[in-house]
Amino acid sequence: MIALIESHRAVDGDVGILRRVDGRIQIIEGDRIRNPPDAGTSGDWVGGAKVSPLGRPLRYAIWNRKPSGGFEFERTVDARWFDLLAFTTRRDQIRGVSLFAPAVKMISYLYDGLDFALAKMKLEQFFGLKTTFEDGGALVGTPTTDAGEIGRQASEVFGGDLLHLALKVGEDAQFMESNNPSQNFQTFCENVVRMVFAALDVPYSFYDGSKTNFYGARGEFEQYLDTVERKQAPTVAMLNEWVFDWLAPNWLLDPVDPLVLPDGWTLDDVAADCGWRGAGLPSWRLFEYVKEAQAAISAGLVSPLALADSFGEDMRRNIAEIAATRAFAKERGVFLPFGETQTINNGL
Repeated sequence: MIALIESHRAVDGDVGILRRVDGRIQIIEGDRIRNPPDAGTSGDWVGGAKVSPLGRPLRYAIWNRKPSGGFEFERTVDARWFDLLAFTTRRDQIRGVSLFAPAVKMISYLYDGLDFALAKMKLEQFFGLKTTFEDGGALVGTPTTDAGEIGRQASEVFGGDLLHLALKVGEDAQFMESNNPSQNFQTFCENVVRMVFAALDVPYSFYDGSKTNFYGARGEFEQYLDTVERKQAPTVAMLNEWVFDWLAPNWLLDPVDPLVLPDGWTLDDVAADCGWRGAGLPSWRLFEYVKEAQAAISAGLVSPLALADSFGEDMRRNIAEIAATRAFAKERGVFLPFGETQTINNGL
């Protein structure tokens, strides 16, 4: 569901998440959030959100899609139970802006251009024959001046998919022919694709690795991770609010199966000890960065837990699994190289 929410936020600019009474959440797509019928022109409603004089959202209006098209007003909900996750660029902005907005016009141009290029390529694939006879003629059999007969004879000789033009003396016809698609058009397509990737803060080397070398790709990848972390921050804040301010207090009070915290712990302690982790780096990069990671940990530049998270790994789980594996091997008299005694080398 988080992946779907992020997809809506990127494409539509924002997405609403309604917290239901039964503890579930419901995704409300951005186009279903619009001013109610009685909004009028007072200015209290902006893009489906009723705002205070200081711009704080108070309520949201939700509409349903009709099977015949269009929308039908459903209800308004209090902003306390409705999270609008949006990409914003201004302080007073109420609704979000799609990441594709800077490139959407160029994408439409590219869409039309590809259609025209394909039509031109199809035209060039026709096998064409042009015939001009002064006093009648024939490709096979008896000479004739009937264009239809000449076309039939041409089909017999060259096949039924032949495009035939029977011209009179003095007439001429030529097919448009060029290197299609042209190099200029290919360059234009590449620039538009680059623009789309730039709008998403995604390196172009993800699409075409031949456009950079290893070090360039690595630098682009590091910058991409920085942008991803910034984009994830509002989602992480929303998830923490869901769990620790909304769901967990109800779980603690559940009369049937209450949530039990460790002795002496509070929800704040749990929140401080938990976190949200993305997919992380591909696993092959983990082994590539081992020496650099060890140096960074030794210098105190990064914590082992944070570094493991960046690679999509859970350090606590890994240590528990290693301990269980070591105990299992010890019971059966098998020596493992990662025993309890570790050699300290280079300060690590």
